[in-house]
Amino acid sequence: MLTFEEEEHVYRWNGKVMPSVTRIIEPLAGSLAGIPRDVLERKRQIGHALHLCVRLFHSPEGLDAATVDAAVQPYFDAYLEANAVHGFIWTVQEQPVGDPVAWIAGTPDAIGTSKQVDGQFVADWKTTAELSKVVGVQLAGYRRVLKRPTLRRFVLWLTPGSSTKYRFIEFKDADDDAAFAACLALHNWRSKRAA
Repeated sequence: MLTFEEEEHVYRWNGKVMPSVTRIIEPLAGSLAGIPRDVLERKRQIGHALHLCVRLFHSPEGLDAATVDAAVQPYFDAYLEANAVHGFIWTVQEQPVGDPVAWIAGTPDAIGTSKQVDGQFVADWKTTAELSKVVGVQLAGYRRVLKRPTLRRFVLWLTPGSSTKYRFIEFKDADDDAAFAACLALHNWRSKRAA
């Protein structure tokens, strides 16, 4: 059975630590060591609050707009602009999932539909100034852990400080799946030899 410790970002299967998609792609993503800790923490908090706003916005209870923090508001406004165009319906939001056979876990931001896209897709929301080149690999990892190899992959990149408040980008590069598989193989190779 999968458990997830959110504060430490640790996944466990029957008590044994299971590597996350994010951890597995670290060789491609690089270290965050060069980014000041306070900047990382601020962005983490904004991302966490944004996810909560989106979840509440789409819930039957709704979101009290007065409760949205000023630092989160521009990103949430960008999300609302995207939602007005796409009519997102999220069937799953931030649900940890693990595959005990492949021995990986992760938490996709969402799985859902859009009136602009045929069928379901897995999506990740980004609030970064620049979009990392490994987002497609991250989404390929989520697709793998979900055991849905044909699920389409999108990022909703919220950029409220730019002329375009958001971009909804599909990742189609088949090399992303190969890159994730290579990262997983490298992770497993290292894990077996670390003991």
